[in-house]
Amino acid sequence: MIALATLLFAAASGVLPGSDYLVPLQNRLDLTSVQPSIVALAGKYSNPGPDLKKLVPALSGRDLYLFPNRTYIYTEWADILPETVFDRGSWSVVGGVLKLEWNAAITWKTSNEKQYVVIRYEERPAHFFLLGIEQQLDYLKENIGKDADFMFLVTSLAFAKSFSESNWREIQSAVLRRAWHPKFFENK
Repeated sequence: MIALATLLFAAASGVLPGSDYLVPLQNRLDLTSVQPSIVALAGKYSNPGPDLKKLVPALSGRDLYLFPNRTYIYTEWADILPETVFDRGSWSVVGGVLKLEWNAAITWKTSNEKQYVVIRYEERPAHFFLLGIEQQLDYLKENIGKDADFMFLVTSLAFAKSFSESNWREIQSAVLRRAWHPKFFENK
């Protein structure tokens, strides 16, 4: 009940609970926690994202596919690792915080982020960014250095592709066909 009251107050005041995570970064980056609709947030989020790929070559990466039916697939890839599903399940967003909840298909221990602040970044306002609360936020705070913009791109997942109502199921099936490798986790 207190959480609901906090969320209602935050909504009425225009301040989302996700904004609290961004306070330590406000003097270096113009970030705003946002509460988009399910349809607006659905899409592929990547690291490296489109802007970071223009700055540095990538030998590894991670992708988070958020589908409009509130399911997700999280994959990782590298020069010697094909795109592989590390996690999948359902997602929700409340107060500017995206929460991932794995499902029973994942029988191995996952180490990816389970909560992200949904961000609008004024330097790059065209799309949303996702900044992991459990690992990436602290890493960014500790390593922000002289180039805050670059470090934000290094730590966040950037919007990379939208899904239409007509193609998201096809994309979801294709990702599972090419990246579902549960044998990879058997001895881990």
